Amino acid sequence: MSTAPSKRFNHSKFPFSWEVLNLIALKCDPKTLATASCVSKTWSSSMSADHLWKSLCTTHFPSLSNLYPSISYRRIYALGHASVNRRRQPPPQPRLSIHDLLFAVTIPPGKSRQSPVTILKPFNELENYPEGRFRFDVDISEVVSEKLVVDEEEDDDMKISCSIVMRGFESVFRVLDRKGKTSRREWWFTEELPSAGCCFSNGASGLLAEITLVFGETIVIVTGSGNEKKERKKKVVEKVRIGVMNVVSTWRYASVDDTLRYLQHFLLPTNVAG
Repeated sequence: MSTAPSKRFNHSKFPFSWEVLNLIALKCDPKTLATASCVSKTWSSSMSADHLWKSLCTTHFPSLSNLYPSISYRRIYALGHASVNRRRQPPPQPRLSIHDLLFAVTIPPGKSRQSPVTILKPFNELENYPEGRFRFDVDISEVVSEKLVVDEEEDDDMKISCSIVMRGFESVFRVLDRKGKTSRREWWFTEELPSAGCCFSNGASGLLAEITLVFGETIVIVTGSGNEKKERKKKVVEKVRIGVMNVVSTWRYASVDDTLRYLQHFLLPTNVAG
């Protein structure tokens, strides 16, 4: 029994109609549409149709799709997609290191202290907690021979000054210089940091600098005697803490790398910090 040879189907004689391609395209995601448009001129024309890409632009980039520009919606989608990819790229490594910086803070004299207390210590020698976040503690016992005592009533107008200094004193960034607020366990001083860069010199950075005096023990000072005997409680400062908080999105301590990238705008020369 002889079998007639089968005839191979010739697709070139029966090309997909525009309507079929359009039905296929309506089910495709952007990546598939872009790939399919490379098959042939017919497919490129069908897969690049404005009505297909307009709906995708409206879904993914509504702010761009409503501009009614003179370019195709496929091009608009490509621009939006490229912008998203750029934002997803990790930021560059900071050009500063914690090893480059010194922590400088001055606690002024008061009724509980006859002279100011100044701390100048390398950041890499401070306690960093939580690790990777810009929050560092200085143990007062390591830098001051006597107890650092404060009185919440007598020192209520105390103003703290703090700076971050480049090693070698090549440059200085003033962190804050202001009065603070107290609680049972802490006395904290905060100031919003200026924006980095020449274009936003009067704007805010979204970063908040924080200096905290962390209290340890409470001591009782007795003055007078008899009916004039008075007791006054004073707080002993156990640690001094410096931190930088992100107050825009997270309300948590900024990362060390993010803070270093911010500080380099002020501490490094312009041609290096950029």
